[in-house]
Amino acid sequence: MDILFKLRVFFYLHSHGYEKISKLSDCDLYEPIKNKDRVKYQALSAFYMKNYYHARKCYEILADNRIANSDDYNKLAYIYSRHNEKENAIISWCKSSEKNKKNKVAENALNYIKNKGREINLIEDTFFEKISCKQPLFIPFKQILLYFIVILFISLLAFTGYKFGPGIVKKIFRSSKDISKVVIDDYNPNVISEPKFEERNYSFSEVEVRKYFDSVKDSIIKEDVNSAIININKLRLSNASFGVKLKLDILADFIEEPDYSQFVNTLSYRDIKENTDIFNGIYIKWHGRIVNSVYDKKEKKIGFNLILGDENEGLIDGIIPVIFTKAVIAENNSYASVFGKVNVIDGKVVINGSFLIRD
Repeated sequence: MDILFKLRVFFYLHSHGYEKISKLSDCDLYEPIKNKDRVKYQALSAFYMKNYYHARKCYEILADNRIANSDDYNKLAYIYSRHNEKENAIISWCKSSEKNKKNKVAENALNYIKNKGREINLIEDTFFEKISCKQPLFIPFKQILLYFIVILFISLLAFTGYKFGPGIVKKIFRSSKDISKVVIDDYNPNVISEPKFEERNYSFSEVEVRKYFDSVKDSIIKEDVNSAIININKLRLSNASFGVKLKLDILADFIEEPDYSQFVNTLSYRDIKENTDIFNGIYIKWHGRIVNSVYDKKEKKIGFNLILGDENEGLIDGIIPVIFTKAVIAENNSYASVFGKVNVIDGKVVINGSFLIRD
């Protein structure tokens, strides 16, 4: 019998999943030699489910084929006792004792019957219930597994805190406590440099400037980098006062490049090409075909154009210059994803590349 089967039986047996054992050990009872272990488990599961008819059938098959062990005979004897079949019970306990001389259950049962005499009624006597084979020790495997997972999680958390904790704590401190110090004072009358004009883009009221300013801080703390950058750009283009814009520079210093492996791109070239100024400095991850790849030895830069869009359908969104200041393999006509920062120069988008992920 394979090890996996035995492990599953052990698991079900000690979690009292007797119905599952019965299904797992289903077999042809009339080939007991071939299916010895499965017949035993059929009998065992039926016995503990108090399906004594099926258990008796299985144990009698094992006994008839002389493959029953001492415990099997004990259980068969108990079943006979529940039906007041005294002779069969005595014979089974005797065979159990023959199989194992140290079998106390059989020894105690036979001595008890001997002392009580012929008039004993096995059904009414509770002694045999007391010495009957008890259920296996219940082991709460699911709870143990849950505790193990919790302990493992806590251990990993502790290890992570020990290994990387100082940096994480520093980052949290920097992103919450320090940023909270950058404020527009409530009593500051110089929030806007001129009144709001409805017909002018990025012309805000004092309340709107404060709202955008607070939104920038919240986005930085939540590591929503692009939202913070876009709102900073809007305020820089707005009628916000010089003092407010100086504080925006302070907030911008808190922005860190996101992890490219976790970065989820939400902006396409189509989204930004009509209004590039407010998207200057955002991070993108765009996929396209590399063309015109050139290495500038003097500047130690690798430049190429990235064609965006579905060329097969004739739908090209744009051809974007990309510049890397570190070594990357940018083969012409190969496809890749570029993660980097948008740099707007004279209204045109250039990507300062950080990572190149080739297909």
